[in-house]
Amino acid sequence: MKIKNWFIIPIVLACSLMLATIASNSLFASGIGERAQEAILRMRTAQFYDVRFSSNHLKVGEDLVVTGKVMILPIWPHELGFSGIGYINFFEPGPRLVRKETVVNGQPVFSSMIIKLGDTYDFKEVLTARQPGTWPVGVTMNIKDIGPIVGPSIKVTIDPSSTPYTNTVQTLTGQSVNLENYGLSRAMGWSFLWVLLGIGWLYYWLILKPTAPRLGLAYLEKEDELVTKQDQKLGLLFLGLVIVLVFGGAFIASKQFPIVVPLQKTFVRIDPLPQEPTYVEAKVNKATYNVQQRSLDFDLVVTNKGTDKVYLRRFQTANVAFLNPAAPDNQWPADSPEVNGGDLQITPNDPILPGETKQLHIKAQGAAWEVERLSTIYKESASRFGGLLFFGDTQGHRNIIAIADQFIVPVFQ
Repeated sequence: MKIKNWFIIPIVLACSLMLATIASNSLFASGIGERAQEAILRMRTAQFYDVRFSSNHLKVGEDLVVTGKVMILPIWPHELGFSGIGYINFFEPGPRLVRKETVVNGQPVFSSMIIKLGDTYDFKEVLTARQPGTWPVGVTMNIKDIGPIVGPSIKVTIDPSSTPYTNTVQTLTGQSVNLENYGLSRAMGWSFLWVLLGIGWLYYWLILKPTAPRLGLAYLEKEDELVTKQDQKLGLLFLGLVIVLVFGGAFIASKQFPIVVPLQKTFVRIDPLPQEPTYVEAKVNKATYNVQQRSLDFDLVVTNKGTDKVYLRRFQTANVAFLNPAAPDNQWPADSPEVNGGDLQITPNDPILPGETKQLHIKAQGAAWEVERLSTIYKESASRFGGLLFFGDTQGHRNIIAIADQFIVPVFQ
């Protein structure tokens, strides 16, 4: 039995719709894709630290507060370019949480901001749980012309609530609306109308006037039969409908909503955090990456200009941190979202005394280099690494030094 063309198209559309529905309801991302980014982006551009999530278990309608700091490294990769425009954002698989507030250095932020190399920004994001499930959620720094630089993330479990989620706001005219369903019927109505118009156009040109016979007319150069007077009239009819719908819809919307605020495209200026007093200087002299041992080794010359002995407490690159077990009270925080890379091996591992200059050999070894896909630094066109060195004294003072453009020599034995 021969199946006609008009019967095949509905079957294909129905199957496509069924597959899309199944995929949207059963397939969710298990992470936020940070391991897919090149090491150059994660190690040498923006570094997140002190990131904390208020909870990993919420109910629908409860708030998740994310705090932390991000430093724009002072030496930006030349091959990437630096636009100076950034935006602190959060990452999730769809609208599972809704952002209520973003504060950077104490100021509310609603748009992109002007950022500078070497500056540090303190941020707080308030998110409201919207949809039940277990979702990966993380922070990002979106850089113009670069894209998102992914920071630490956790998995948040959202339980159902006894009341449905609402997102009520008050408009400029004093009207309270629920953004969960406000304008939904209007949007669906217009979408259905345009889809119906498109189906009618395709039905005429693909079903009533099949493609194969028209190809024959084009080959025989029979232009008069290829597009007839009736086809031209129908085309003008569709054109008229489109013009009426576009301008008529705009006219109706302007009458119904006379007070509007245009989309904002300006950039805000946020003063960076003030520079902390510097009592430590550090410089990397040589760096290697041992592929078989999965170890980053580098020599570090440290000068203590303070009045108290200091320790190198932590080395962090991307979202992986290595801690010095010999530094006092330097345990891994239970609520830290960073990846624990293991112990930081330092030779010699004695404190740097006031006024002393000492050369240290740093060894950051662990499986995290491979698991987090940071070991590709020696495979990239610019074999360099970056990160943050955390120094601290016995009084709790901290100095953070950025290393952002250090060449790496790969070792394969």
